[in-house]
Amino acid sequence: MGRSGPGEVPPRWLGALVEQGREAVAAFGPDGTLVYANRAAEELLGHPPGALLGTDAFALVHPDDLARVGTVMTGMAVGARPLPGLIRLRRADGEWALYELSPSPVEAGTGDGDGPGPLTAVTIRDTAHADAQWMFLTALSAGAELHHCFTVLADGLSTTTDGPMGIAYDTGGERRVAGPLDPPLAGVAPDGRLDTTGGAPWTVAARSARPVAVPLAEVPEPWRSRAAAIGAGACVVVPVPDPASVAPALIVQWPPAAAMADLLVEALARRPLQAITLALDRRDAQRRLEHLAHRDALTGLCNRGRFFAGLADMARRDRPYGVLYVDLDRFKPVNDRLGHDVGDHTLVVCARRMERTVAPGDLVARLGGDEFAIACPDVPLEALEERAARVVDALGQPFRIGEHLIDVGASVGVARSEGHDAPDAVVAAADAALYEAKRAGRSTWRRAASVGKPVDGTELDAMRWSASPGAKMGR
Repeated sequence: MGRSGPGEVPPRWLGALVEQGREAVAAFGPDGTLVYANRAAEELLGHPPGALLGTDAFALVHPDDLARVGTVMTGMAVGARPLPGLIRLRRADGEWALYELSPSPVEAGTGDGDGPGPLTAVTIRDTAHADAQWMFLTALSAGAELHHCFTVLADGLSTTTDGPMGIAYDTGGERRVAGPLDPPLAGVAPDGRLDTTGGAPWTVAARSARPVAVPLAEVPEPWRSRAAAIGAGACVVVPVPDPASVAPALIVQWPPAAAMADLLVEALARRPLQAITLALDRRDAQRRLEHLAHRDALTGLCNRGRFFAGLADMARRDRPYGVLYVDLDRFKPVNDRLGHDVGDHTLVVCARRMERTVAPGDLVARLGGDEFAIACPDVPLEALEERAARVVDALGQPFRIGEHLIDVGASVGVARSEGHDAPDAVVAAADAALYEAKRAGRSTWRRAASVGKPVDGTELDAMRWSASPGAKMGR
């Protein structure tokens, strides 16, 4: 029962099996002897041509799955039509792999020379791709970190036939690669950004927003040599729009055979692209929800909850910090006379001025109404006082909204913790110091000598600020 030679017409029973398509198909007789295995089946199980013929089909089945196979065969003998099932089969390298098997009876002659008699034909499907996508979706729905989810998918889709895969995406200002592919072969430049070298397949894919498949000979150096070293014969790049980044995420795969390139483009542009799109959209939705939960809707500053959470984190780490409690001096008349639109615009202008005045790492928040607060970690007392004076100066400069000249000014209360004070106590001390500044005539600042005890800011070397343009200390 060998394979038909070149140019020979296969027996009718063999032709019927071949016509089932390109899927991996094998057939065995009543005694379990394999009488047919197409090339797809041999390749799937890692065998050379003809190596499976004449072998025992049941010897390929994992011992723990033999009982299930026996039940299926018994059912088929009495007319049952079993559904596809997952069975472990032994590959040529001795490893067990899970495959989906679909058995069906075949009438292949009656033993008169036209065929071997009743056969059982089995279609064998590799579940690796489907398993990888299910594992990816399981990890994603369980809330796993995005890089882990992408690694599960890329590892599962990296096979000896399809080659290694990398999923490159932007996160935290840099480009990461999930999967076994080295970053340079996934289009990541040495500076951690998307490589935009002209002619590189990822550059073409990113700029055109369309998949790219090129043979190894058309890949520019030095990537051609790197790819040749891992046995690649082509490069496939599929871009995936990322709502959180200007640059798209990229699925990059290097199949060993150039003939696989176009097939991979078709495959990757379907379920893998949809899976990665789902993950990126979910990440963006979570980011926007977190932004809404932690940000003031009008000014975009941190809200009260995020501000106190930041202080609590500093306190847990015994990190010293200062708090500037800021209140606009003449906001109510602006809001009452000119309307809420002008009032809202005024709050936004003041918020932007505070952001420009403070240092990187400071946390600026709107606590409500026209009250703001600024947390300044790891800032010595003198620098904290300087920052308070700059805020008073910045918010004291008039500005225009349409035809209206707005002059609100601000008072600031200052308190500092060495890391062991409760955040509520530090903010309360800064709030008390703020009211001392209000009583002192507004448009100035006051500091609490310790948590709970405000002191006059003019007592703290007021002349230090006299040279500062617009300084209003002690006014």
